Amino acid sequence: MTAAEELAQTGECNADEIYSVAHELESHVTSFAARVEQRRQRLDLAVLFYSQEKEVSPRYLVYNSCSPIGNESGIRNWRADVQ
Repeated sequence: MTAAEELAQTGECNADEIYSVAHELESHVTSFAARVEQRRQRLDLAVLFYSQEKEVSPRYLVYNSCSPIGNESGIRNWRADVQ
């Protein structure tokens, strides 16, 4: 807005047009910033949800409680749960 005021005060351009374009640009920037903030909040919520879901998911608990080698009952339980 400062640059628009300086340009409008020079008298070389139509001041009303300069202010109109500056306000339109400011509106676009404000809208963009709001959308970015909304996306950031959604990402934060998604990270929170999926990190907690991972902690309480039965599939995750069964899979992580069995040893990758030699724990046949845990692997059978995991396979049954996945199917």
